[in-house]
Order: sequence, then structure tokens, then C-alpha cells
Amino acid sequence: MPSAKARLRQPPLIRTGSSAVSLFSGSSGNSIHVEGEEAAFLVDVGVSCRRLEKALATIGSQPGALDGILITHEHSDHVAGLDVFCRRHGVPVYINRRSWAAVSRRLPDPEAIDVRFLEPDETFTIGDLTVRSFRTPHDAADPVGWRIESPRQTVAVLTDLGHFDDRLFAAVAGADILYIEANYDPEMLRIGPYPWPLKERIRSSHGHLSNEASADAIARLIRAGSRTFVLSHLSETNNVPELAELTVSRRLQDQGLVQNRDYQLLVAPRYHSGRPLGPAFSGQN
Repeated sequence: MPSAKARLRQPPLIRTGSSAVSLFSGSSGNSIHVEGEEAAFLVDVGVSCRRLEKALATIGSQPGALDGILITHEHSDHVAGLDVFCRRHGVPVYINRRSWAAVSRRLPDPEAIDVRFLEPDETFTIGDLTVRSFRTPHDAADPVGWRIESPRQTVAVLTDLGHFDDRLFAAVAGADILYIEANYDPEMLRIGPYPWPLKERIRSSHGHLSNEASADAIARLIRAGSRTFVLSHLSETNNVPELAELTVSRRLQDQGLVQNRDYQLLVAPRYHSGRPLGPAFSGQN
């Protein structure tokens, strides 16, 4: 458990309403801020504590305004800042037991972190936000995605997955805003500098989604009512933001779906916060 000093939280900010914003995205580090009118969470803390503090300040938030950190899995680009950030600010961590076992063995003092175990498909509610995790197909101990619902909108985080199937569709269908992986362009991966075993891992069923596979998942989700998609976790070596957006939009157009009519598409920036997304942006009242 955290020390008494660590549990001294900063005064919470006055919340302005539901919003979601990507703070960092990609193999260099991932974090997404999701806020309701009464609660706020980070999904992953894959950069240093100092960078997270600065990123929160840029969106008008602070560590003391957070009700928890939701961890997808133990890879460093999702948990690099966990130890220092949680010990410094006393923010609780929501994670499943197998993922925590993988994370905690690398921490100097895991007992100093306030851990709340939440197994896949379990749900909890804080304030006006209801949170549920669901398993994802990725090469980690027990990886999950997250669905976060408020009275005004639903946000889903769906990255680090080797394929998109019926189970994942059921977990995120109907979400207003989806942060969805578009990790690599197949040709860039094929001719790129990675060793062959790593290339095989990335394009395996428990690796990452290509731009084309992301587009096919998005097409299915559009038909289920989702409208706003943020392409996330792009590879710095095997993808380019403009290529990812163009590939996805063209593939959707081939299926009769038109950008800014049937859906809205953004790309999460790698090193800085993206556009805050709220009910007005996603077309909700």
C-alpha cells in the first residue's frame, strides 16, 4: 500500500464534461485520458512520470484529479511510468492478477503501489464512469482492452491485438469513440529493418493489426453504430500516419463508407496529446 504521504492527493479539478484524449501513442509510449463529469482515468502510463505530468497539464488536468490507472498489459510502452507516477501521486492501479505478476517483478517496491485487481470482463463504477476490461489477442500475460461508459458517451481502447474477432466486436460494438490499433503497413514491414522472427511476431494472430485489418474492423463497427475512430499505436518504423489514414479511408470507401459522412477518422500523435473528443465531436447529444 502507498505511504501516508503518497496518499495525499492534490485537490481535484472542476470537471467540464465527458472527454477522451490520447496523450501519447506508439511503441515509444502510450497513455489515454478519459474523463466524465465525476471521474477520470488514464489508460496506460507508458512514458515517464514527468512527461505524464506535463501532458496532463496541457489538457487542463493533474494527477490529483485521477481516480485510477487502467493497465492493458505489462509491456514497457504501456507501464514505463507506472512505478514513479503511482508512488509519487498515490493513484490506484486497476489491473488483472496475471498482468500484475508480470509487471510487479520488475518494480523495486511493488508493495508501495495501490493495486485494485480487476479480472477480464469484470465491471466497476466510480462516479459517472463504468469501466469494463476484455481480453485481447496479444503476446502478453493477460492483455486487455477497456470500455469506459458515461451517461454522455462510451469510449473503447482497442490496441495491441493480432486480430479482430466476434468476441472483440461484442466487447466494443456501439462505442462512440474508439482508439483502435493501426500498427503497420505490410509492405513497409516486409522490406523494413526488423529481423524476420520479429516481423513474424508482429503479423501473427497475437501480434498487431495492420492498416488494412484495422479498416476492416472499423467498417464492421461503423455498421454497428460507432462513428469516431482514432488510429493508434502506429509503428514508427513500419508505418506513417498519412499512409495509415489514407489506407483506412480508401478501404472503407471501397466498402461504401465515406469519411465525414459515415464516420470520423483521426490519427493519435506519437509524442504529444491529440484532439480532445467529447459528445459534440462524436455526434452525441
